[in-house]
Amino acid sequence: MPWNTGPASRGIVARHAVESAVKLSGRGAVVGQATLVANIPANVNAPFGMATRGNDAYVTIAHANEIGLVRDDDVLTVTGSGTQHAPCWLALDGPFLFSANSPSQSVSRYAVYGRAIVQDAAVAATFGGNPTDITYRDGWAAVIDSNGTVSHLSIFTVDEDGNLALNGLATINNTATNGVAVIRPRTPFED
Repeated sequence: MPWNTGPASRGIVARHAVESAVKLSGRGAVVGQATLVANIPANVNAPFGMATRGNDAYVTIAHANEIGLVRDDDVLTVTGSGTQHAPCWLALDGPFLFSANSPSQSVSRYAVYGRAIVQDAAVAATFGGNPTDITYRDGWAAVIDSNGTVSHLSIFTVDEDGNLALNGLATINNTATNGVAVIRPRTPFED
């Protein structure tokens, strides 16, 4: 699963209770063997969601109500999710990391810098169902939630302070929708 494609890039794979690091070529291909990430906390047996930037990978440990920072094959920081349970999916917006917390039917906001992951808004948004995905791009965030009967797509603008303002809500007649992306419109110069 490559994320960064520079010459000294790393990818982080979080599957089946194993966190591994792989080196990537300049074109994004895996080079060499995967190695186990160092300093994995003992309670980490179910990594779930991930967001990356540069050499930083933020990984949720949903069952433990935690988010960890992995950098250069090492777990540097693990932060609890406070009153919100099972942070699942993540999205990055500059200095802010948002987690979709399925059982709590909420999104939390964290300030992320250096080695720090600081929860600065336990509840940045709430939903009528369990969030199953979150994404961010160019000042817009989107969240899918499902209540077991129907799903919803919530569209937010995100200001410079990381505040979410609901701009639109659509009902999707499906009980278990998951996966969302914000795609910018094509310009006349693109094929």
